[in-house]
Amino acid sequence: MSTENQEPERLPLDPLPLEQHERPGVNGNVGLSVLDAVFPVTDLDFDAGDIPSSRALVSLCDLFWIVFSIVMHLVDCGMDLNLATSYLMAEQYDNLIWTCIFILTPSLVNIMISIQMSAQDRQTNQVSEKDKCNYSELVRCFLLWPFILIFQLAPVLRHLDNLAYAFKSYRARKNGDQSNQKKYYLKMLKEEQDIALMRVLECFLEAAPHQALQLTIMMRHYQSTPKVNLHFVHQTLSIASSLAGMGWAMSSYHRSIRKAQQDKENISAIGNWMQFFWHFLITISRVVAIAAAATIMPLYTGIALGVHWLFMNIWINLKPSGLHEFCRDRNKPPHSRPTIVESLKSYLLAAIFGLVHIFTYFKLVDGPTYWKHIIYYSFCFLENVIASMGWIFLRDNVAIIRWYHELVPVTCIVPFIIGIFIMIIYYKGFHPSMKNMINKTDQHTDENNRNPAV
Repeated sequence: MSTENQEPERLPLDPLPLEQHERPGVNGNVGLSVLDAVFPVTDLDFDAGDIPSSRALVSLCDLFWIVFSIVMHLVDCGMDLNLATSYLMAEQYDNLIWTCIFILTPSLVNIMISIQMSAQDRQTNQVSEKDKCNYSELVRCFLLWPFILIFQLAPVLRHLDNLAYAFKSYRARKNGDQSNQKKYYLKMLKEEQDIALMRVLECFLEAAPHQALQLTIMMRHYQSTPKVNLHFVHQTLSIASSLAGMGWAMSSYHRSIRKAQQDKENISAIGNWMQFFWHFLITISRVVAIAAAATIMPLYTGIALGVHWLFMNIWINLKPSGLHEFCRDRNKPPHSRPTIVESLKSYLLAAIFGLVHIFTYFKLVDGPTYWKHIIYYSFCFLENVIASMGWIFLRDNVAIIRWYHELVPVTCIVPFIIGIFIMIIYYKGFHPSMKNMINKTDQHTDENNRNPAV
């Protein structure tokens, strides 16, 4: 776990210091801060020449993974819509309504987040008319909202912008055009972090609640050994397609943060996989615990989740400066008082991240996380234990079959403990808190190449 003296990393909701509002570029103009990348405030073109060429590399593999991400998002969306259709055909209208709510609500949130990001791009003149990609701007078209909403296309449009910038950077490198190579690489990083944040919101506002809902439905309906029919397969595929996505979303998010910080080392491949399993296992335990509790005591589970959300919302609003930074009008002076609309946006954003905190911890402000992790994960572990005890001792209140009766409490506890253990190992040995001296050497070499007389 992180220590108190660990060098903090900038995060998307961190407000910029006053001096960094007054000039283009941050972190000594050596690259792109995370705030710039996810919630942009500067002109990326000014920083393009300051990153080393050895860092601004886009390979065919990178292009493949962007296309793969688009395809997997569409497949996941197709699984959800297929499940909703199966409920409709089976005339299970209550399940259909809840499934549609959990699908469409995060899609609407991502539409609003994407619109705010696009508005900030325009206000800070980050995207020039000659080289901008217009795919994400389609979200602003109100007539396309039903189509974008149902098929969850807001992240896909950002992926298309990301793919276009990545291809331009790749083509510029092939042509020996280092200026455009670096410029489009930075634009690609910015889009990557937009996507990473939207993917986190999608996963923990749609995938995680959706899994809890489907598991609750399965536990309630299959009071004997389930008949493996087409409907059961639809439910299983929908759950399975979302499980891996949640852990990977958090891993990709943290990887994108480090890629944007040119003065720090990137997370290694082993570190990425450890982050994946850390978040994957803890989220699995949280989903199963919520589903188990909702199966035997739905009313009290709803109350407990409401209390959890309320405490997380209060916790987030104790340091709301980053939220205000994202929601404010960039055309106004940096330290002007927020308007009523801007304050309302920040409170709504805090409420959204409060929902995310039901399933996982999401660091919103800069600073050490040692005690925050202890408080948050202890609170969540206590909730999981209570859900497990309720499942064991209230078994007479619901017909619970043998094949998964013992599995549920084990899944509530064991993955959580293993996830915490992996998190501790990650912070002890794989978290890149040191400065990236290799990158600084590469940058100095690039500067000498530009200035032979030095």
